[in-house]
Amino acid sequence: AELGADRNTWMKRAGLGPRQYYAMGLTLFIGVFSGVAGVVIPFFGSYFLYDIKQDLVGSLLSEGRVTVAVITWLMISIAFSTAAAFVVLKFAPAAVGSGVPECKTYLNGALYKNLLEKPQFAAAATLALSLSVASDLPVGVESPLMHICASLACLVCKQWQASENRIPRDQRLFVTDRPRIMFITVAAASGLSAAFRSPLGGVVFCFEELATHWNFEVMNRCIIAAAFASIIVCYCMAGQDVEDSTGRHPFDISIVSLESIGHSARIPPIFRMWEIFVLVFIGAVGG
Repeated sequence: AELGADRNTWMKRAGLGPRQYYAMGLTLFIGVFSGVAGVVIPFFGSYFLYDIKQDLVGSLLSEGRVTVAVITWLMISIAFSTAAAFVVLKFAPAAVGSGVPECKTYLNGALYKNLLEKPQFAAAATLALSLSVASDLPVGVESPLMHICASLACLVCKQWQASENRIPRDQRLFVTDRPRIMFITVAAASGLSAAFRSPLGGVVFCFEELATHWNFEVMNRCIIAAAFASIIVCYCMAGQDVEDSTGRHPFDISIVSLESIGHSARIPPIFRMWEIFVLVFIGAVGG
């Protein structure tokens, strides 16, 4: 009994309790589903649908049917883009834009109906984004993926808040709107990090562009969720047989190592050794 009392006293002094554990669990969950979303959209759009179109067109070109191949490529691209437009207009009108103004509007307190809270928004936006990427439209997945992850976080927070009626008030996580805004910010940061495979990049973008209220708690949760999302994307997509313009796998995190500095017969140099001192100087001046 004395040990239990001492443990409870220590946890109370340290600021730990059920609310903190719930918040950390929700942070990790947001990072996980942001990473999964960052895997599903590129795989379904860039690899699955796009490969079907390219294989069909490639087979026609190998047979010498150039005109038919061009017409086929054009018709499939038009079909994909038209389907994406129909899905957005019918099921997710809020996904018409990039997603950055919508998230900024929501996080600044303007609670427009169906901006993030529509249940079918995430599924419709995911399908529309995949079709847009597969149709060769000049669109990026970064900002829409951030919008999708923010919408998922908003739905999770609503369900969590509805289930807290059965627990004491001092253990509830969503007593006010502040935690909900915080977790939507966390989801936006982890969604951008999953798209760019850069945890700090997503956090810095949310700090500069999205978040109105920022403190150490928001920053720490954004970093944790963004790190989990980036790790999941890099781990799940590392087995795909694709290369970027540098000849490397776009999801290969092993290239960021000391082997890539200087000259190497196996790995081409990413930057020179003397550039490290320039980068350190720029970072020191900027900091």
